[in-house]
Amino acid sequence: MTKIDAAWEEQEDGWPYPDGADDVADPSSEIDEDLMDLHHALGHLLDGLTPLEKAVIAGRYGIGGPELTVKQIRDRTGCTHTQLREALGSGLGKIRGRLC
Repeated sequence: MTKIDAAWEEQEDGWPYPDGADDVADPSSEIDEDLMDLHHALGHLLDGLTPLEKAVIAGRYGIGGPELTVKQIRDRTGCTHTQLREALGSGLGKIRGRLC
């Protein structure tokens, strides 16, 4: 098993990045209006991504359907863990670049 494959196995759902599910919202904090606008922009969030990047990010975060495990996306796409990891990383990088 390679170091990359070991990283995939560390997460319960097979994803190498934490999803922030354990984050707790602070009800006393101010609401960020930009984050509220992000909800409206969700429909265009995946514009400009490759089909594989779209499929991986949509499946990983449940955009347009249920959240999927790495194995489920691998079975649907026929891609390797490495290809899915690279697509997730490059797609998230493109999205971050547009949001900054």
